[in-house]
Amino acid sequence: LEVALWVDGEMVDRKNLATTGSVTFDGGSSVGSRIALEGRRADGSTEAHVLDLAGGEIRDLLLIETTDVVGGFPTAGDGLILLDSSGTLTTYDASGMITDEFAIGPVESPLSAFDGSHLIAVAQPSSAGSEVTIIDLDDESVRELPSFGQVGNIGFARDGQMLVIQSLDGAVNLWDVEADAFAGTLWNGTGAGFGGPWYDEASDSIWVLTSEDIVRLPLDDTVWHQRACEAAGRDFTQDEWDRLVSSGGPVQSACS
Repeated sequence: LEVALWVDGEMVDRKNLATTGSVTFDGGSSVGSRIALEGRRADGSTEAHVLDLAGGEIRDLLLIETTDVVGGFPTAGDGLILLDSSGTLTTYDASGMITDEFAIGPVESPLSAFDGSHLIAVAQPSSAGSEVTIIDLDDESVRELPSFGQVGNIGFARDGQMLVIQSLDGAVNLWDVEADAFAGTLWNGTGAGFGGPWYDEASDSIWVLTSEDIVRLPLDDTVWHQRACEAAGRDFTQDEWDRLVSSGGPVQSACS
């Protein structure tokens, strides 16, 4: 379980986090400069680490040794949330003490994402496509979302206001978390790569891995309108607007 930190194309720090023998990387997530990493030991047990990369060095803040982890998330205050296959979310403080436990039901081979505050999204395979749920740690509520087919990647954007759901067929869909409603299809691409999506606050965009490349998808509609104008040299027709932007809404000028 070796970690290297690169800055501007130069490796500035490198550490082996394994506490015993050979440990294989088994998943991870990040919030700001903090990263949660899980590693599988040869005996099947798991070690989970919270790292801080601020200041150009790797600091190992917390180690939790356990038997079963399928997802881990760094929290404010250098703590850690671990999800196990029984569906139990366990919160640890910076000293490694358990401060909360919450069961959502069994999970199998899940994808998961954390908004950095109190929302966790979990997608797991089912016979009818992936089941996607949003868990609110504050009130311990669980919301089930409609099917988006087989999900390849999920992630939060805009401080948890949006959930980005990338299907294996390449479609990138948005779920408005606050309104608890489908917010549209952002992109129809070609397959889903491993990892992401990632939100870039500076450009208000989503970065996604497809089966072919990495794509930046702006969340602001006006950026897409401008791109359409540049490509076509004209505004949308009503039919194009209905099919591609907002069915039933009035056409907005993209070229003015």
